[in-house]
This record gives sequence, structure tokens and C-alpha cells, in this order.
Amino acid sequence: MKRPLSVTIIYWLVILLTVWSGLRLLTFYLWQDTLVEFIKRPGPFYLISSAGFWFIISLFLIWSTWTRKRWIRYVLIGTGTALTIWFWFDKLLLQHSQVNLFFLVLLNVFLLILLSVCVLLPNTKIYLTQREAHDR
Repeated sequence: MKRPLSVTIIYWLVILLTVWSGLRLLTFYLWQDTLVEFIKRPGPFYLISSAGFWFIISLFLIWSTWTRKRWIRYVLIGTGTALTIWFWFDKLLLQHSQVNLFFLVLLNVFLLILLSVCVLLPNTKIYLTQREAHDR
């Protein structure tokens, strides 16, 4: 079966999460001396560990989606929700930076709706639950 557009969009969302987390992890690792000197709260350990956590989760999502695990649809929704909660917790409570909150809210809602629609489409369910002929 040819891969539906919704599954391709899911792949791209997960790949973007992986690249974003990987770049954060690499940046925090390479600049840890500067972070120790200038960032007191939440601290470099939190920054490196959170980036590493999301990087590992995103690699797991890539593998699970690629191998068409039956439960991946639920994990994608749960991960999107958890990432949203963590993002806003981090942005509002731990970082006191001046950002365009309206834009962030719109982008976050758009991405959550896009992920939910793509995951819940019938074609996505059929594609992710169907095994290839040689896998049976």
C-alpha cells in the first residue's frame, strides 16, 4: 500500500522534533561552560537532560512509526500532548523571556490539530496497522 500523505506529514513532524531536540542537545553540550556562567535558572543540567529526553523520545517515535507499530497512533497523540505541556511549563515558569505568546499559541494549536487530524484519519489507521505481505 502506498503511504498516505497524512503518514508523510507525521514523519516530517517527528523528524522536525528530532532535529530540534538534537540541535538543542548539541548546542547545550558545546556551550555548557557559557551556560554555567550565565544561566543560573533552570541550569545547564536541566537544559541538556530535557533536550536529550526529547531527542531519545523522537528517535523512538521515528522507529515506531517506520516499523508500523499498532500502538503508535496513541503514542503520537500522548507525546504531542506531553511535549505541549512541557513546552508551556518551560516557557512560562522556567524561562522569563520576552516572546510573542500569541504566535506561539497559534503555532502550537495548529501543530496539535495537524497531528491529531493526521493520526485520526482512517487511511493512517489502515496504513499503520496493515503489515506488508513479507511480514506476515
